[in-house]
Amino acid sequence: MMAVLYVNHRYGGYRLRILPEYLDERFLELCCRLTSGGNKDAIRINSSKHAQVFQFNFGGQNYFHKTFLPRTCTESIKEIFKGTRADRALKGHLLLNSRGFLAPCVIMVGRKGVRNFMVTRGVPDPINLETLFQSLSKPDSQSRINSKISVIVDLGHLIGRLHALGITHGDLRWGNLLLAKTDSGRIHYNFIDNERTVQYFRLRNQRRLKNLVQMNMFSDISITRTDRLRFFHAYLQENPNLQSRKKEWIRKVISKTKKRLDKKHSIKKSLKKCLRTNKRHMQTVKYDHYTVARRDFFEKVDFTGFLQNIDELMQDGRILKDGNKCFVSRVSLAGREVVVKRYNCKGIIHSVRHTIKRSRARRNWLHAHRLRMLNIPTAKPLAFIEKRRLLIIYKSYFITEYIDGQKLSDFLQDNSLLEKQRLSMVKKVTELLNKLSEHRITHGDLKPSNILIVDNKPMLIDLDSMTVHHSDWMFNIKRSKDLICVESRIGRNVHDSNA
Repeated sequence: MMAVLYVNHRYGGYRLRILPEYLDERFLELCCRLTSGGNKDAIRINSSKHAQVFQFNFGGQNYFHKTFLPRTCTESIKEIFKGTRADRALKGHLLLNSRGFLAPCVIMVGRKGVRNFMVTRGVPDPINLETLFQSLSKPDSQSRINSKISVIVDLGHLIGRLHALGITHGDLRWGNLLLAKTDSGRIHYNFIDNERTVQYFRLRNQRRLKNLVQMNMFSDISITRTDRLRFFHAYLQENPNLQSRKKEWIRKVISKTKKRLDKKHSIKKSLKKCLRTNKRHMQTVKYDHYTVARRDFFEKVDFTGFLQNIDELMQDGRILKDGNKCFVSRVSLAGREVVVKRYNCKGIIHSVRHTIKRSRARRNWLHAHRLRMLNIPTAKPLAFIEKRRLLIIYKSYFITEYIDGQKLSDFLQDNSLLEKQRLSMVKKVTELLNKLSEHRITHGDLKPSNILIVDNKPMLIDLDSMTVHHSDWMFNIKRSKDLICVESRIGRNVHDSNA
């Protein structure tokens, strides 16, 4: 691969290393101004608190500007020996390119005082790994299944080749791999955030394990245990020296992943993230409403218009339930089928009570995220809205994706099914209830319409009465009610191994 030559340059007090073809006065002025706090033509991108990232367009090309902010008071001392964080990111980029791996082209790095920054060229039509797998999570065709398997195997070979050359990535999260499709349909994988990408003469097992755990920590239910094993088998093909200890490595990765998830991504901590603005969610606080929505939903829908006309949209949609407590409707938004559930106000005392103990929409939002974190299937939560008058919640809405599933009772009464298939489904429902019990959770309203069969698997919906218990006494009472409710509705015995 041809070496990339950078030249040293000074501009406005900044010391720069830059590709010669970008020595343009207007380009340099824009990049240095972004380091000082932004520009009206640049878009702020969500990032960690130790960096500030902007996306901007120049000459019809997208670029990303990243300013590295001091993380600790010893940062300046570290820079004496290791260089600035921007310099280290450039070094990691050049290392990957020299070994045949892809990374977004670094246009320049610069420094002025304690500030240092990096400008990279944007990847054309990038695809995030998480977004890709979500699009393939409902494999309604063999081609989608094959695409998902192909990407997982490619990832295993990619990380395997990286480690075979003694290279590790300091933060190998799924978000730090960007995909780009070529005209021929091939997928190229680009490594980003290469500040801690380093090559070692001999790669220690601890560093290898760290990267494997980082890749394994993606907890979306669309990634199965079989998928993870496919990744690892592809990885081993690039590192045959580990084949003899394959089972030992699998145990290590699983054990370390569990510890990391328990420590760093505890349920309580993760649920707090679901209520604030971050890379996945967007929070909006106004005098008359409070809203949290998934970014991929918020950005595709005219949310201001949606808030103003939400009741009219629900009336025009397909009404699923019209009761005193709640009103449920299936509506189409930006080409997406969603279910909107409105919780009605029953008086001032009722509103004050739910303002104090939080709205049912917010509780449903948190319950749905809790279940998905525990890999318990439920409809994907998209947003919740609380409408207020004088700070009192008088109406709230919970929005989920629409699930086209079959009621459990209808499934079991289907005469076209074999008895073996019915027993298999009862077993899956039992496993689902056991998993709830492991985490001391009760559903509270397990009627047939609240257990849907999707892709031959049971899924829970309508989480209004769901409870996470701290008292053994109350948990046992509520769990017994759940089991009795299921058994009476499906006409079969459901054995709870935790009873």
